[in-house]
Amino acid sequence: MVSTKYSHPTEQDLSYTFKLVESASTLSIVTLDHIVTYPEGYYSFRDHDLLIL
Repeated sequence: MVSTKYSHPTEQDLSYTFKLVESASTLSIVTLDHIVTYPEGYYSFRDHDLLIL
């Protein structure tokens, strides 16, 4: 279930995620997903096509 209160990641979430993906790729690590959790639910970057494999 995607939380309705947090239906979009924050700018900080986006920045952190893309830095994480970029850093991991320099080590040949593929990031399959980044999930941000909240008390009301979660946000999956992969479910929203923000991570391309």
